Amino acid sequence: MNTTRTLYWLTLVALFAACSSSGGAGKPDAAGDTSRGDTADTLPSSPDSNEVGADLAQDVAPDRSVGQDVGRDLAGDFPPERVDTPLAEAGKELLAEVASGAGNEAGGIGPDPRVGEAFDISVPSGSSWCVGACQPATALVTGLANGNLQLVWGRTGHATVLSLSSTNGTFTLGSPVVLGEKNTWQYARCTDTSTLTSATFTFAGEGTNRTLSIAGRVTAVQCSDDYTMSSDWDASLSGKADHRTPIAYGPGANADPYAGLSINLDKPMAADSTVTVTPSGGPSFTMAARTEAGYVVGFDSDMIMPAGQSFHARFSGLDLAGIGTPSDIEWSSLSDFGVLATDGFESGSTSGISGGTVVDSYGVPAISGQKMLRVAPGVSTLLHLAAVPGAQRVLLDIRVLNECSAGATPSQVSIAVKVGVMGSGGAEVTTVSTGSTTSATVGTGSIGVGQLTSLTLPLPIGAGDVLVQLLGAGYLGAGCMRVGALVDNVRLE
Repeated sequence: MNTTRTLYWLTLVALFAACSSSGGAGKPDAAGDTSRGDTADTLPSSPDSNEVGADLAQDVAPDRSVGQDVGRDLAGDFPPERVDTPLAEAGKELLAEVASGAGNEAGGIGPDPRVGEAFDISVPSGSSWCVGACQPATALVTGLANGNLQLVWGRTGHATVLSLSSTNGTFTLGSPVVLGEKNTWQYARCTDTSTLTSATFTFAGEGTNRTLSIAGRVTAVQCSDDYTMSSDWDASLSGKADHRTPIAYGPGANADPYAGLSINLDKPMAADSTVTVTPSGGPSFTMAARTEAGYVVGFDSDMIMPAGQSFHARFSGLDLAGIGTPSDIEWSSLSDFGVLATDGFESGSTSGISGGTVVDSYGVPAISGQKMLRVAPGVSTLLHLAAVPGAQRVLLDIRVLNECSAGATPSQVSIAVKVGVMGSGGAEVTTVSTGSTTSATVGTGSIGVGQLTSLTLPLPIGAGDVLVQLLGAGYLGAGCMRVGALVDNVRLE
């Protein structure tokens, strides 16, 4: 039933209810009872009908003129029939249900013709306001709520619910939505963003030629370590009927095992979507779905990827518009860098070391013996230890280095140490501080060398080789935070 006809009958029911519960006197029945009025004598006048129509339009119709038209029609041809109280009560209940939105997810009368439509959104080439990946994006109309059109805005790795208010056929954005973002530098004050702060949405065309035009204002924010800059722009985006299959993005080649195993979707998928990953050297596993606004926007796992393996991911489920499923993707973990000889680095071998350097001294002599490992600021240093049956912990000796000039940073700084089992999830994480420092000369400059710390970390549950990561800050800009380390005697017990 279309909106006008539905409103027409609901208005009839409302008028029946008003007549039967008004308490006005009517013609007596055969027994002389005047407690139940005759609708022929108690019909509302034309202004009253318009008022009821206007009220209905206010409560249940996004297009309020429809309710007013129904009211005018009723003023001329409302049937003079007697209405029993049960019918009037039923009318009241029906009207209350519709006005409250119960029984239909739109919160209005019947489905809006736009519900279910999906649009592939594009940004004009060379748009200066766009920060990060503003496209591809998808807009799906999901329903009505309290007269507002509801959309889901999907972009790579994210989904956001939008509410559009309607005035004379023009739809207006209710709250800001992020169009794109980019983390330009880990030491920046914030993430660069483009945010649509206000806009009008215009739907046009029919069938496969349906279009969506968006015109509004965008605020672009760009950040560095010492400034935040904001600018406002006029912006336009356009959408065409969506026929695009989603694309999945994995970690890529030579992925750092401690960088996090994540897959992002450039288009949200249904809530029951899954991914199964098959490593070249082990059994398949599933990744946890990451959801926003009720849709899957990516998948995550805390598994520490073994070095030198390839991974194949296969997806199930459809995108939010029901169009398609991402193609399979593949990636590889960090290239195999061998296994560490647990001889205190005395052999000078770099096998089992990624990102670190074996040195005789670095401002100070080796911690023990003749050699040790130097961890440079900002460089992820990995140590691959062969599994030892019954081992329960990792032990190592460490001196944390403050590699900024004196006075540039606090004298005490810290480095992060992680221990995990390859092929398993989770890691033990701790930080080690310099404590008090002594000055040492390296090249033409000086560094602060921290106290010697003997560190013990429990092994996470899992059977497999062990991977140790050491990582300190490597910031040098408006300020300085450069944290390295000297490491020796790494072993399992």
